[in-house]
Amino acid sequence: MNDDIAAFLVSALHAPPASGQVAHHIAHKLAGDRNGQIHNRLQQHRVAILEGQLKDLTAGDLERDILGVNRVLLAIEEIAVPKLLATRLRTIVERAEARLGTPFLREHRHRLWELPEVHPYLRARLAFADACERAGRPSQGIPHLEELLRIDPMDHLGVRPRLVRNLLIANDLKRLGTLLQEMGGGPSAFFAWAAVLERVRSGSPKGADKALATARRINPYVEEFLTGQRRLPKQITEGGEPGSLEEAAYTLRLFGEIWINDREGMYWLFRQR
Repeated sequence: MNDDIAAFLVSALHAPPASGQVAHHIAHKLAGDRNGQIHNRLQQHRVAILEGQLKDLTAGDLERDILGVNRVLLAIEEIAVPKLLATRLRTIVERAEARLGTPFLREHRHRLWELPEVHPYLRARLAFADACERAGRPSQGIPHLEELLRIDPMDHLGVRPRLVRNLLIANDLKRLGTLLQEMGGGPSAFFAWAAVLERVRSGSPKGADKALATARRINPYVEEFLTGQRRLPKQITEGGEPGSLEEAAYTLRLFGEIWINDREGMYWLFRQR
């Protein structure tokens, strides 16, 4: 890396955030960064700085560093390379576990969500699982998602949809079927249509027919979006009333790609029309 790029990185990383000149300098340099050399080096330097901050934070009292750890988590999630992000987040999880200690985690296992000082650790595990999914390694994140649900059965972090999605990506139908059965269906379009795909993949025609009837009753718009009868809105908001177009659109946002890329599932669904 030549001296000009090195000087740019130093100025970009260490200048005050409010500096308009730095922002202009970054934009100017990145505009000519055809091979991505500057961007990649900048990412590496940012990661190094973040890890240094994390080391300082976890070396102190975790209870006093809740905001600091969360700040590092938010910043490090901006890393564009999923595998690199997963590696860094694994480091965060391991350091947080070491700081909290195995005896503490075992003693408070079923009430960790009630302890605010532990929230950064739980969010780090969730972020790690998300990074594994983005990196195409769902099997590495699934155990963390399952443990988070055991720790927090009320699911304050929204783990269940992620776990269902990762199990579908990994095609772990046995665990997925058990999870959906334990949940007992429920009024959610996401879980209802996930159950349909699970039954189709499992080779259970009667089960798939039953699951489809339930899913259509809960939200028929999901099928219309999947089969192209209805176009997705340009803007998709989270949630929506049960049975609404908004809920269906958000369901497609959560795992529409998994459905659409499943040839057997889509072929079966078109045959049911």
